[in-house]
Amino acid sequence: MRRQDWPRAPRSVAACRFLYRVSGFSRRQIALDLFYTTAVGALILDQVTKAVARVFLAKEHVVEVIPSFFSLRLMENAGAAFGLFESWRWVIVVVGILIAVIILRMRRVFGMDSLTSTGLGLMLGGSVGNLIDRLIPPHTVTDFLDFFINVSGRIYRWPTFNLADVAITVGVALFVLKILFRDRITSDGG
Repeated sequence: MRRQDWPRAPRSVAACRFLYRVSGFSRRQIALDLFYTTAVGALILDQVTKAVARVFLAKEHVVEVIPSFFSLRLMENAGAAFGLFESWRWVIVVVGILIAVIILRMRRVFGMDSLTSTGLGLMLGGSVGNLIDRLIPPHTVTDFLDFFINVSGRIYRWPTFNLADVAITVGVALFVLKILFRDRITSDGG
């Protein structure tokens, strides 16, 4: 196929608009569905993996997956990130609820393209996942992913975390990308 025969952006945009009309969904509705599907998917994946970790990993027992790099280790975190503010459980719960409300509000304020929908959905699913852990006894967040590196016999370890933390981090990264490259992403139709 010759380069001049390739479809141009206006034609593809017109095709997308046509498909939205034919399918009965608007671009906004599809982005909204993506937001909620991503949030619920992240929440379910987080809760299922935490349940599996609680059942199959004994406390303080380490399952080395990749030697000198990655292991599974069951830890209960009563605090916020990195175990901070352990005695402030209800403050952390209130902040978690506020974060979820802010994310839902951000969904309305920012344009709902696929990148924003995915990023905000991941942030919401992850924060609700950790919030559920704080509300249900034993009121601690279950962490089980343990990355470390052994350099000349000295072990450098990243704090143990879970899939909710991963979802929040990836969601924030996608959202920051959207903000930094807003003009470029919007002009490409993303």
